[in-house]
Amino acid sequence: MANTLSIAATAPFSGAVSDLIGRRWVALTGLLFVMFGMLLVGLAKRMDVAIGGCAVVGVGAALAELIASAGVMEIVPVNKRGKYVGVLFLLYIPVMGCSAFGICIRTSSRLNLAQLYSQYSWRWGAWISIILCAMNFILIFAFYYPPPRPNSLGLSKIEILKRIDFLGGFLSLSGFAIFLMGIQWAGYT
Repeated sequence: MANTLSIAATAPFSGAVSDLIGRRWVALTGLLFVMFGMLLVGLAKRMDVAIGGCAVVGVGAALAELIASAGVMEIVPVNKRGKYVGVLFLLYIPVMGCSAFGICIRTSSRLNLAQLYSQYSWRWGAWISIILCAMNFILIFAFYYPPPRPNSLGLSKIEILKRIDFLGGFLSLSGFAIFLMGIQWAGYT
């Protein structure tokens, strides 16, 4: 739930922040959040630390995943965008079933994919995620140089920071989180 709450609370204004700061830096920051959160989850000795790590991962996922589709559309020619965006979203299919329903592809030994993934240690999920995010970070840092955003052309860093509504973002995050927690906990006494 911590992951979902933080994704839902961060996603609405990540696009606006990427317009001001730049998609490359928002994507890299999101990957850093995911790696740090997965490090917390992988090293956690208590459940509250793992839940906090999942919340940090959610913030990073909201930043990185939303920028990924926008970044693909930004660097691919218009006549080929449909193919590339289609392939991008096809890559989500193996994960969607596990996330939405909790039931994965069954094997002959009646183990589901999640059990195979963590057969020896559940911490492998964190380590594999860190490795994949580190590879993505290196590739984005080395090869992704999108054109500057029109909103931030000619503005100094201080002017860009002044345009970000930090109070509104905090109120949006906290209000949305409280709303979703109320829905999640409704009916429990």
